[in-house]
Amino acid sequence: MTITARAALAVALALGAAVPHATAATIAAGYYMEQRVNSCAQRDLCFLNFSAVPAGKTLILTDVSCTASVGSGSVLVATQVARSGDGDHSGRRPIPPVFTYQNGQDRNYQLQTKTMLIVQAGQVPWIATNYSAKANSLIVDCTIAGVLK
Repeated sequence: MTITARAALAVALALGAAVPHATAATIAAGYYMEQRVNSCAQRDLCFLNFSAVPAGKTLILTDVSCTASVGSGSVLVATQVARSGDGDHSGRRPIPPVFTYQNGQDRNYQLQTKTMLIVQAGQVPWIATNYSAKANSLIVDCTIAGVLK
C-alpha cells in the first residue's frame, strides 16, 4: 500500500467512514469462497455485502466465519447472514457471536457457523452485525464459503 493510500485510509477511519475492503471471490472446481472486511466506526450496525451470484448460477452457502473487534462502550449482540436481490431480504440465518478476549478497550469476537442458504443468480449474500451502542472502533472480517452450481 502506498503512503498516499495509507493516508487516505487513515483519514477515512478517523472520520468514522465505513471503509469496506473487498476481494474477488475465489472459485475452484465449483467451490466458492469470498472475504469482506468493513470498518464501521460510530455505528451500531455494520454490513458486509458480498458479490452478486453470476447469471445462470446458484450459490449454496455452507460456511461462515468472522472475527469482530469492538471498541469500548459496546458489545456485539447479534449477527446474521442473509441474501437479497430484487427486494427479497429472505433466508436470514443467525450466527451466534462468541466473546474470545479483550485487548485493552477492544472486545474481540469469533463468529462461525455451518448453514444451508441458497443464493440465486443476481442475489447478494450479506452479513449484518448488531451492537449494543455506537463504538469508536468497529472492524468486521468475514469469509463465506460454499458450492457454486
